[in-house]
Amino acid sequence: MFAVTTIWSIVAYIWLYVVLIDGIVKEWEAYVTLGCFFVLILMAYTADCLRARTMKKREDLKYGHEKQPENMSQAQFNDVKTLDAKDFFKKLIPLEQGKAVEPED
Repeated sequence: MFAVTTIWSIVAYIWLYVVLIDGIVKEWEAYVTLGCFFVLILMAYTADCLRARTMKKREDLKYGHEKQPENMSQAQFNDVKTLDAKDFFKKLIPLEQGKAVEPED
């Protein structure tokens, strides 16, 4: 998107110079200028859509958001176990020290 804006701003200044050399804006020059505006909007929208698609693909690869196989089910909310701070650190500290963790009850 930035590249599109940059290129079009340079083109716009060159076009403005060409149009105003004689000090009079002719009708066809005005129509070309208006047409360039719509081309700019279309190109910026296309660049934005392509960028969004590219970013989504990168995030899917990075975070593993691809579609999961049909036979894999997601964990149910009731399957998640919550631990209080005491139980959490009872498991964390031995792991950090390289010791075996006590099995759950």
